[in-house]
Amino acid sequence: MPFSAIWPRSGTTSWSMRATVLSDLATLLLAVPTLVVVLVVARRGSGRARLVWLGVLAYTVYNYAFYLFGTAFIDFFLLHAALESLSLITMIGAVSPVLAVPGTVTPVPARLVAGYKAVVGVMFAAMWIARAVRYLATGTLPKLISDSGIHTSIVFALDLTLIVPAFLIGPVLLWRGHPAGAVAGVAMNVLGVLYMAVRAFAGGFQAHAGISGKSWADPAWIELAITSLAACWLLLRHLTASAGPGAAPPDPAGPRE
Repeated sequence: MPFSAIWPRSGTTSWSMRATVLSDLATLLLAVPTLVVVLVVARRGSGRARLVWLGVLAYTVYNYAFYLFGTAFIDFFLLHAALESLSLITMIGAVSPVLAVPGTVTPVPARLVAGYKAVVGVMFAAMWIARAVRYLATGTLPKLISDSGIHTSIVFALDLTLIVPAFLIGPVLLWRGHPAGAVAGVAMNVLGVLYMAVRAFAGGFQAHAGISGKSWADPAWIELAITSLAACWLLLRHLTASAGPGAAPPDPAGPRE
């Protein structure tokens, strides 16, 4: 039996309910274990794990915003609202201590990642702006919006107001060697890895549930997940932690007073 048939409700948009529930399953299998691992490692003193933790929080804020504002009302609304609030509050509280973690990133990898992020930011900006301009010129809703049946697009809104600015401002800070550039670089690439991986993984569940146009492997999502993972690894590999308390990875000889 398809997984999406477990929670049928009359009056609920079937496609929206299926996509949301199956994306939740993908998040449970991919993002939650990542969160648990980085929390354990961060508690042992790893500054790099704190950067990854911030990225996982950014993913949950971004992901659950879709469920709250861009899908039909379903059984899990209160759960999604709670997860969104908790993630947002935790992320806001985490920014200040996490900013104390990075010192500098070796210039060559930092600029490679900055270039990659800028390209992704421009690509997403061009994609959504072009569709909005086409609508202004023709009066025809973009297919992504008309297919959703909601007549608005949370994807356009979130990407143009949050993702695109982060992917365009972050590279400037990273190129200049600002600590916030390293924080934004790791966090946004972690968000990219998780979101693209969940999209690709959820596509398989959605295909099994009978949602048309979905498959187990979407090359675009997989490629972006791999490149974001590589960019994140480069930053963490070449990060020189600051001397602030708790910023550096734990000393094998034990904690110092």
